[in-house]
Amino acid sequence: MEKIDGVPGTTNEFVQRTTAEAKFLRAFYYMDLLRLFGSVPLITKTLSPQEYYEITMATPEEIFAQVEADLLAAIPNLPLEVGASEKGRATQGAAKALLARGYLYMNTNMADAAQLCEEVIQSGVFTLTPNFADIFTRANEHGPESVFEIAYSENSTVGWEVFGSGYGEGNVGVQMCGMRDYSGPEYSTGWGFAPISQELYDAMAGDTRRAHTIIVGDSIAGGTYTPGYQNTGYFVKKYAPRQSGLSADGEPALNWGNNVRVIRYSDVLLMAAEALARSGGSEATARGYVNQVRQRVSMQPIQESGSALLEAIAHERRMELATEGHRFFDLVRTGKASEVLSAKGFVANKHEWLPVPQTELDAAQGALTQNPNY
Repeated sequence: MEKIDGVPGTTNEFVQRTTAEAKFLRAFYYMDLLRLFGSVPLITKTLSPQEYYEITMATPEEIFAQVEADLLAAIPNLPLEVGASEKGRATQGAAKALLARGYLYMNTNMADAAQLCEEVIQSGVFTLTPNFADIFTRANEHGPESVFEIAYSENSTVGWEVFGSGYGEGNVGVQMCGMRDYSGPEYSTGWGFAPISQELYDAMAGDTRRAHTIIVGDSIAGGTYTPGYQNTGYFVKKYAPRQSGLSADGEPALNWGNNVRVIRYSDVLLMAAEALARSGGSEATARGYVNQVRQRVSMQPIQESGSALLEAIAHERRMELATEGHRFFDLVRTGKASEVLSAKGFVANKHEWLPVPQTELDAAQGALTQNPNY
């Protein structure tokens, strides 16, 4: 952003869009840093060597103010939608949905969050994928429900020599959640990390989405696997490694091409419902958005109002978005983390955020501070 105005041969349209994309990405990364660590250094310009040892922690409020400013500046200069050759680039819908997510996390500007989601809904760009089971297939990458999606490739051919370096284009998270030493039909072997809890499996009983969200490892005909640490027998299905997705070159574990669905249209509908309910907006409209999500999976419509409506929305988010990385942040922002996670050792005013890595504290030579109670 500091250099782009001086690049020869660029058009004003190129400068505006590229700057908007850069601001979207900065907001995206800082929103993740905010949710993971709370306070982090806020860097909005090139630093001199000396400044690296002078920059201090910004508060969550200061970080979110930058996120909000970047997204509000980006939205007018982003396209409403992109063509097939540009899938994965930021759009107005992605920026509006990300800002709404930020308002919900910060528990502020609920009416604005509702309006942003409403604009995404009324844009006509996105729609629910008719069959829930199809959302996470390779054929439905950048599908009609994808508001923002991170693209991965199985064509980078990288090996173990680059593991942990950030080099490569594959999605190693797929390998993480697969069944260890798996042998059998459909799936490929993984590392057995992040098994699904018995509690979630039980909570999804009677919900038609469970079969498309959770693999029951012991029920696969002709399939065997080695139980890993904290094994429950239940595994993530949405991002499971599949034989059909094995890379032809390089180390298969590092080269999965499964895209990550960061913001889905169903999430936008549920954010809109929550923001409406929390801002005194139309409960009928809020219920309608929730029921669109439920209708797709043949679940009965909800009828709740008041606080019961908010509980119903929270439940729907858990069922619809299970294993997609939203649950913990939803519990933190709604103040339910202590109640739900205390049995797992969650401590209030500590575990809402991760500890700042000691390597970063050491490198900063006293300029950065550790998060509370670590």
